[in-house]
Amino acid sequence: MKQIIVFFSFGLMFGISALLAKPNPLCESFIKNELHNKICYIPFSEALTEHENADNFNVDSKIRQIKEEMPLQPLKIMACNGLTPIKEFPAGFISTNTTGGIYALNNNVAISGAVTLIGVELLIDSNVAISVPAGSTFTLINCYFHACNDMWKGITVFSDGSLRILNNSQIEDAIIAVSTNFNSLPGSTSQIFLQNSIFNKNRVGLSIAYYLDVTGGVYPFRVEDCVFTCRTIGSVFTGLTVAALKAPNNPITSPLESPYIDETVYLPTTLKPPYATFMPETAIRLDYVGDTQTPFSTPSYSEMLIGSLLPKEYNVIDLHSFGIKAWNANFTSVNNVFQHSILGVNNGLGLLDGCGIFAHTDLRSRCSVAPLGGTGTHNRFYDCKRGIFTRNYYELLVYNSLFCGTQSSAQPVGVSPSEFGVWASSSYYLLHDISLDTIYNVANGISLFGTLSTIIGPNGNLGSQFSGDMIANRNIIQPHPILANTTTEYISNAISIMGSPPIVGISPGFFVPPLMIQANNNLISDVYRGILVRTWFERQIFIEENDITLVQDILGGTPNQFGINLVNTNGLGFAACCGGMNKSINHNRVTGFSATAPNTRSIILDGNSLLWVSCNETA
Repeated sequence: MKQIIVFFSFGLMFGISALLAKPNPLCESFIKNELHNKICYIPFSEALTEHENADNFNVDSKIRQIKEEMPLQPLKIMACNGLTPIKEFPAGFISTNTTGGIYALNNNVAISGAVTLIGVELLIDSNVAISVPAGSTFTLINCYFHACNDMWKGITVFSDGSLRILNNSQIEDAIIAVSTNFNSLPGSTSQIFLQNSIFNKNRVGLSIAYYLDVTGGVYPFRVEDCVFTCRTIGSVFTGLTVAALKAPNNPITSPLESPYIDETVYLPTTLKPPYATFMPETAIRLDYVGDTQTPFSTPSYSEMLIGSLLPKEYNVIDLHSFGIKAWNANFTSVNNVFQHSILGVNNGLGLLDGCGIFAHTDLRSRCSVAPLGGTGTHNRFYDCKRGIFTRNYYELLVYNSLFCGTQSSAQPVGVSPSEFGVWASSSYYLLHDISLDTIYNVANGISLFGTLSTIIGPNGNLGSQFSGDMIANRNIIQPHPILANTTTEYISNAISIMGSPPIVGISPGFFVPPLMIQANNNLISDVYRGILVRTWFERQIFIEENDITLVQDILGGTPNQFGINLVNTNGLGFAACCGGMNKSINHNRVTGFSATAPNTRSIILDGNSLLWVSCNETA
């Protein structure tokens, strides 16, 4: 018979005053959630849309508010999965190390000091929270935390508290498995290490908010060798391991399918109440994380690194509406697998579609998706509605990533499981560089947009664009890794780089020379449309050394098809090239198809000035 143990303590509250000694005036949020309303000490993914002014922050009211959320509960017997603890104890501290055993928890608790649990199974009652206050460190090694009935709240780490979830641990059934309540103060000693662990059936896996340390470098948060999913998988106490779960053992029938997680063994499921009809929202959520110094000279970024530099320690983010969801955050993604994104409209999230990475900023933030560990540490996206979707990022760097979809031309337009590889728009950017990537069977490979600003810029005007370079070089874009096997796979638009017409009477904005648009050295095979560059002013534009092969668009009608389409690009630019011109279409190879298609052209040029065109081959 398994040993059944119950956490107990003689504490009543657990130092509420100490936890609020340095309140964060920004953590008060308007939270839209059936069970919780205006909870300062646990940030929810629905929060962070509006914030109270610091002058209105009242510590006493927050203490009363937390007391209301953490009442003493009466003693009760809690049967869970056939296990009935002898007794329960009210809220208090956990202050001792424990090895082995099955525990039950039906009240909020706080960690006191350095506490390590090894091989512990914890059955948690509905809405129960675990807090890690300042000065405490909570370490889980090969532990299994899961809900007894409805979902529990999760573990919250306060400023100067630390959490380590390690060595084949498993966290399930939490509204937010791990969240933070930081004061956004430089020099915080907080650490969060999630390594070699499983996060299953959580509404949100990890949420970090308001960490704005300006000292530079990579922040003390790690997510390595983990799985975020929503499947029927058993537990780490019944033989499950991280390595076995995420292994590339899925019996795929096409190289376009994800090899990670055996989907014939580990079947998808849904969350517990109150989200019983939903699947997870977000694996990793970042809000106001990071800082950018000297953005107008040589930018220096303080950021969070998500992923491991060791090839075998890749993360798998599976069956979430958002893999990484960032708001005003600097971060780098390395060695992560994003797969099977869940459409937002089907997950209680309005009309947002599923994204591997979703990031929006109103600051000068950077998003980097790159293999910093070298070979085998690239990011991989399988059947994500939008692989990477960003808005207003100052720098977006996407290198050596793989995007694969299982879409079919037999599917109705608009329901493709792989609609975009990279989609990015910004009115305030230094560099968007999407290069050395491989994109298979994704309807729209690379889509970049220069928009008009909705804020007053350095020239004192609204409606300007403050911008630098947009680059899409040396990418491979085609329907299938082995083109001879192409049947219903397709690429509608390989590369699109589009600007916005200036507003009459408004200065074009503060530009960062040399203001280049580049789409060079790309291998684009068997696509409906190759490279579109449209509506750019005062730019150098280079479309050179691309190899483009077209196939007939079979999605209906007689649409325009082209290898290269350059339209409405006027203005002198900052410097001339190519015999006095500042736009160049040179040394490209465009191959068409034999079928009659009246709206198909190798190269279309319309409404351009100072354009140099030479040495292009068409067939």
